[in-house]
Amino acid sequence: MTKDELFTLLMKDEVRGKIIRDAASLEDTMGLAIIFYFTTSKRFEVFEELLLNRLGFEAKISILERIPYKRKYKSLEHLNILRHLQRVRNIVAHNWHISDYPKKMKTESWSYLFENWPTTYQEEVRKVNKALGRIIDTKEFSNHFSPKRKGT
Repeated sequence: MTKDELFTLLMKDEVRGKIIRDAASLEDTMGLAIIFYFTTSKRFEVFEELLLNRLGFEAKISILERIPYKRKYKSLEHLNILRHLQRVRNIVAHNWHISDYPKKMKTESWSYLFENWPTTYQEEVRKVNKALGRIIDTKEFSNHFSPKRKGT
């Protein structure tokens, strides 16, 4: 896909809306992972209200990258997709007329997401969503959050 085709695609309201909705959904899932790691089921509402809701997309990615995991989970390899989605989300959310944006753009590392729209994009979103879910479901994240699950 050429730059012109890419920017024409990104100008479409339905494409912009999908990117923004997907980013918001993934941000919620990142928040859930952070809640599971740092708190318990008894204190998550206070943690969410006082701390988590003050964090942006970038801060949540950074936290997930910096957690001292007990194991090297294969799912962590997919966190880089979040950075690509964040970048393109910022472009479509904060630039009314995207065709002016190439002058400011430093990298197009995210452009692979749109090579075969919507297939590649949806596959990557699904991949990172599943990866976050697998991380949340590990004993490291869920046992202290839901102690009754230890036997499962």
